[in-house]
Amino acid sequence: MPRVPWSELVAPTSSLHLLVASLPDDSTEQQVTSAHPLQMLVRRLLKMLPVTGRYALTISRSQGRREIMCAFENAVDADQAAKAVDATSVEPLAGWSSQHTFLLDEKAEERILKTAGPGSPRRSRRAQAEE
Repeated sequence: MPRVPWSELVAPTSSLHLLVASLPDDSTEQQVTSAHPLQMLVRRLLKMLPVTGRYALTISRSQGRREIMCAFENAVDADQAAKAVDATSVEPLAGWSSQHTFLLDEKAEERILKTAGPGSPRRSRRAQAEE
């Protein structure tokens, strides 16, 4: 099933399933890591899984920390994604049917890379237009 925009899938009254990847605190890292490449890594992982329902991803900076949030229509899809990243089931936030969470540190990133693969290098729009 296709990935859709967060705003299209997640409504204030939705009863979806949430997977949260917490990013390490910048103060403990030697370099500040952008959340976008890690979001793309999670997106590649989800493309490799046999997800049957719609899902959406977003980067959240609420509560003073950076997180990649994945919403799923189907509990089976959320459970499968949670298993792939070795996430822990937690009490869901209000409005969510279920929630899993994990720390997306270097160890988790390596584990995801084994399934998702390294991805392809980005080509500039100019190079694409010239082809």
